Amino acid sequence: MNFRILSLLALLFAWSSAPSHAATHLDKAELQYLEKVLDGLKAGNSSDPEAVERLSGADFDCLVATERSYVELEGEPPHQTHLAFQILLERLSRWTLNPRSLAQMYSGPGRLWTSLSVQANPLAQPLFEQLLRGNQPRLSHDLCVRLTPSCSLAFIRESLASADVDSAHLEGLLAAWNRRLSTGAESRDLPGLAGVLEDIAAAFDPAEPPRLLAEHLGFLGRWKVLEEHYRESLQQCLAADSAERVLVGLNVQEDCPALLRLNGGLLLRFPDHETLASAAIRNFGYDSSQDYSSTLRAIWALIGDQQLKRKFYCLYAMGVHSAGNADIALTAIRSGESSFFEPGLQILSSASEEQLSEGIQFILNSDQGGLEGALRLAHEHRIGGFENRAVAIFQAAPDQIVKQAALHYLQMAPGSIRVDLLDALKDPNDDIRLAAIQLYDDPRGMNARQRQKVGVALTRVYIP
Repeated sequence: MNFRILSLLALLFAWSSAPSHAATHLDKAELQYLEKVLDGLKAGNSSDPEAVERLSGADFDCLVATERSYVELEGEPPHQTHLAFQILLERLSRWTLNPRSLAQMYSGPGRLWTSLSVQANPLAQPLFEQLLRGNQPRLSHDLCVRLTPSCSLAFIRESLASADVDSAHLEGLLAAWNRRLSTGAESRDLPGLAGVLEDIAAAFDPAEPPRLLAEHLGFLGRWKVLEEHYRESLQQCLAADSAERVLVGLNVQEDCPALLRLNGGLLLRFPDHETLASAAIRNFGYDSSQDYSSTLRAIWALIGDQQLKRKFYCLYAMGVHSAGNADIALTAIRSGESSFFEPGLQILSSASEEQLSEGIQFILNSDQGGLEGALRLAHEHRIGGFENRAVAIFQAAPDQIVKQAALHYLQMAPGSIRVDLLDALKDPNDDIRLAAIQLYDDPRGMNARQRQKVGVALTRVYIP
């Protein structure tokens, strides 16, 4: 490392470690501006998008000041005031989802707030209650999970244990937690978390109302520590006599795969329920932890010729579990049902080149759809022999994506074919022209005269 680089690094370190007076001044300015905005909201003003955006980079003190102002509202604030405060809280607290910012908060005043216990953060419980009173669809519950997670979990536990259940808030908070956990595991150090989760899991009842059942089961499925509870609860749902409750289990199983071995039996128990049967088959495609290739072959044999939706989902799942299923994919493609082309090709992409080539050839000659997928796979697997058909598709296809796929495939065509497509460089569509330029990226396969002709044409291409 030379002296100039060392000097630059030393200068950057000096600037980064020096106290920033400008930042301190900016924080004071932010607080003054925030006070003005909060006074307006207390007076009944609507949310101002410009003010919200200006405060989007505000620091922790601004967030706490907004929470305190919201909690201390007097009387019964109107709907508009609740909404305005919650919109501002949502924007101010968005940075808490950033792991780097969250780590920086674990010092100074932020540490008390992120400990998230009622004792350490006296604003937590009153803020939670005020957010629920605001009753903004989805927003209120999402903010409860973001800003007062321990309070929200305690509310869920107490509601499930109570005969007098506030189902709207209970379902809303469970749904908010499910949205939060669908983006990643909970990483905050919540006090007493293990015990609360155990109580929520123990309160599961397969006889719960369907909407609550779906959110409760989904909640269990998104916590790694509740895996055994989730599997037991899911099994109860899948074993239910009611198709509605089985469907709840299948819908959650789609997001949290488990117990796929039970799905085949559902087709025998509910042979005429199309939605349930389709979901039971489709869910195999969401679980790659085990190989279900043979199970899906057995299911395919049970599906009637006219049950196209079930066949489609079976092919879709076989795309994930493709071992030994190439013959089924080819049979499905040869049936001419265009909805089978894409999942059938996905299965064949793991089969031999001969089988994949046969499926591609059928689709390219059928003119019933699936052209883009067939050309893309032929290009990815470097399968030749379809050059003339690709030229015809490019010249006749009205769809831009299909045209681009044809040009991409033709990149490996002989020079004599590519040189006849120079008119594509004049296409009015920018994307088509770009694909045409890429067609001549590799000059191999062209003689000197063809290269000269291509070179002259490329110099005349208009690129905006």
